[in-house]
Amino acid sequence: MRKFVFFVSSLVFFSVALAQYGSWNFVKSSDSITDKDKSYIINTSGTGIYDNKSIILRCDGLKNREIYVNFDEFLDNEEIPVVYRFDKAKPVLAKWTNSTDGTAAFMPEKLIKAFVKASKSSKTLTLRA
Repeated sequence: MRKFVFFVSSLVFFSVALAQYGSWNFVKSSDSITDKDKSYIINTSGTGIYDNKSIILRCDGLKNREIYVNFDEFLDNEEIPVVYRFDKAKPVLAKWTNSTDGTAAFMPEKLIKAFVKASKSSKTLTLRA
């Protein structure tokens, strides 16, 4: 799989973490009660115990897909403004839904198809929240 470079800056005092992400990992998983497919692919920075930023793509095998970024630090309890771009393409700005603990942001459903398509032909992803 392609390697991605993420430039991730938090909302806290312009702190910036730069991480070169390695290869994607596929994790096969299913719900033990319903037997529904819960598999996902993940790409984690792995730069250390205190830096575990990652991007996760989940699909239930049907049409239900989710993309979210775990920033590994508190962002907000409200919607999170996120801007990203692939390679040198035009940046995409949107409000993403926050996770229950405020450390991750979920991409709006309407952006997922274009995001996946762009990721197939791109070498870098720059992302900021």
